[in-house]
Amino acid sequence: MTLIFTNNEIYIAKQLDCVGKRTNEIKVTSVMKTNASNATIPLAEPLKEILMDWFKVNPYNHVICDVEGNYIHVETLKLAINKTCKKMGIYFHFHMLRHTFISNLANIME
Repeated sequence: MTLIFTNNEIYIAKQLDCVGKRTNEIKVTSVMKTNASNATIPLAEPLKEILMDWFKVNPYNHVICDVEGNYIHVETLKLAINKTCKKMGIYFHFHMLRHTFISNLANIME
């Protein structure tokens, strides 16, 4: 797979349709939750390098997948992360990633 990041940006125009579905029923859809869900976000150079390295060894065209290239169900991922966070005594929910991403991006771009 050849990955090109135009202008060091990622364009978000698709999402996983997995609510109420089993793992083998997950589909990718271009129907987004809202118009604002379509987004172009800056890609920091360190993340770009990590992604480029990942796609050199990952034979699939997506980042989060099992060893057979299947999508990992969002609920499965949430449960695993919540279990780990609870063991470590860390409070966490996924929405925090949006805030962390923007904060870290602002620090990198300064």
